[in-house]
Amino acid sequence: MQPGRIQLKRKCPRKARQRHRPGIAPALIAQAAQRGIGTLAQRKCTGTPTQGRQHSQRHQSRDQPPPHHAPFAFAPGTCLARRAREGQSIANTTWIFGYGSLIWQPGFQPEARLRAQLSGWHRSFCMRSLHYRGTASAPGLVLALDALPGAVCHGVALAVPEADKAAVLAKLRQRELTASAYVERRLPLRLEDGRAVAAITYVIDRAHPLYCGLSLAEQAEIIARAAGERGSNAEYLFNTAAHLAALGLADADLDRLATRVRKLLG
Repeated sequence: MQPGRIQLKRKCPRKARQRHRPGIAPALIAQAAQRGIGTLAQRKCTGTPTQGRQHSQRHQSRDQPPPHHAPFAFAPGTCLARRAREGQSIANTTWIFGYGSLIWQPGFQPEARLRAQLSGWHRSFCMRSLHYRGTASAPGLVLALDALPGAVCHGVALAVPEADKAAVLAKLRQRELTASAYVERRLPLRLEDGRAVAAITYVIDRAHPLYCGLSLAEQAEIIARAAGERGSNAEYLFNTAAHLAALGLADADLDRLATRVRKLLG
């Protein structure tokens, strides 16, 4: 075999070695790997010769958050990838776009998880929470997608197992549509392997009374003190920011907000 040439048929090691990244808990990185979301170590032994060379070029900048316009790396092996290699159709797969707590607490076992991006929408704490992360007397804030031309939101596409589709969607709608401030839409995503798919996505209804547009300082004051049925508002923020960072999808706005909240909490 010529030096530098990559074998097409190459098996990945069962446990890809993880490198510690400053500011990211190793446990979160390990969880991401276990859930089937690719890490650089896993992608190193996946793909075609061209993709292998592209990986080596990206290797030196792996600790830098990807710019919003940057292309995704080659997707890791998943159930769907295996089905594609075997020639089976995946056109009827139901996808759900996770951009907040669905990333780290989807409530079901996805058939596959792939990083994805949604254009024209911005993730922000623009929805008041009267139940999950706040109360009627002391509302908290939760993330929602707000339309913004030119914006790009990075998150995770979750593939719903066909056998569980009805149950998963019923449970998801019960969870997300409690306050009716979210609107269910099917929006076009670009997956990290380059495919374009339509995904069920929950966006904010700007006409709803729970919609709000607050400054970063105002958001921090609310999140630092609010709590609801599912725990503190700060925990929700910290979990989402940490998991995005562990996936290489760090959100600068969430990171700045988390820093402010930590200062308020002391």
